[in-house]
Amino acid sequence: EQVMRGIDSPAFLCLSPNGRSLYAASEVPGRAEGVVGAYAVSTADGTLAPLGFQGMRGAWASYLTMDSAGRALLLSDYGEGRVALMPVLADGQLGEVASAHRHKGSGPNAERQDQPHAHCIIASPDDRFAFAADLGTDRVFGYQLDLDDLELVPHSELALQPGSGPRHLVFAPDGRHAYLLCELEATVAALAYDAAAGTFVHIETYPLLPADYGGEKLSADVHVHRSGRWLYASNRGHDSITMFAIGEDGRLRLLGHRDSEGRAPRNFAISPDGRFLLVANQDSDTIVTMPIDPDTGLLGPTASVTETPTPVCLVFAPR
Repeated sequence: EQVMRGIDSPAFLCLSPNGRSLYAASEVPGRAEGVVGAYAVSTADGTLAPLGFQGMRGAWASYLTMDSAGRALLLSDYGEGRVALMPVLADGQLGEVASAHRHKGSGPNAERQDQPHAHCIIASPDDRFAFAADLGTDRVFGYQLDLDDLELVPHSELALQPGSGPRHLVFAPDGRHAYLLCELEATVAALAYDAAAGTFVHIETYPLLPADYGGEKLSADVHVHRSGRWLYASNRGHDSITMFAIGEDGRLRLLGHRDSEGRAPRNFAISPDGRFLLVANQDSDTIVTMPIDPDTGLLGPTASVTETPTPVCLVFAPR
């Protein structure tokens, strides 16, 4: 076990494609400028060594990701509704923000959608485009991703149900479908992806919570299994993992709900071998490991519970 200090409230992590660098976003609402910390990852034992910090010219980052070659770090700035691109230097350190765009708009939820809130940004499988889910505007903003000139160029917009609150977006392994989790209405939208045009078409939207549930809706994270057969989503409030089967046409079939065995499952991760799902229960200080049935995709009896303070993001280090 290793504890790295020197960064305030790290809220999201991103591991480089080669596994040699780790990036952490510092989420401190009210601070004039957020920072992203860079760390070298030992290939021998996975320990970290600090490389430095880079200001993001914005309030705080809610999500970090990279292109498949690790040439650039993309971030979404929840506080200012902005997305940005930082170059990655040869030693894994980050250069200054090279390109940034602030979204415009709002939504019908006065408390949560008074302004843009960029919550997630991901690159397309071929690295030609990047897409940002904006909770405040009920839109997915598309950008051309120019890795030679290190630019994000506005390209498209996809409007979602007003008040839905798009939060996290993930591509399926087939590259032809993507899934958008909407926090405020606790839904997941299945999308067809046109790789040539870099655009989405909405297929269908599915509820994440049981019809008789009347509590708070705060859905959080979504991941597709490496096999492409199953999709999982986490729900705070209901404190559960929703399980779906994925059809060849990209449509979803509900398999059921699995108790997260803790409070506020904000983030979760699937092990690289696809055998386990680990859920970070932020408000009960636990990481719960659940086996994934290889035939049905259902989450089985808890394999282990690890106590750790306020877990909010999980990534797997290379082995």
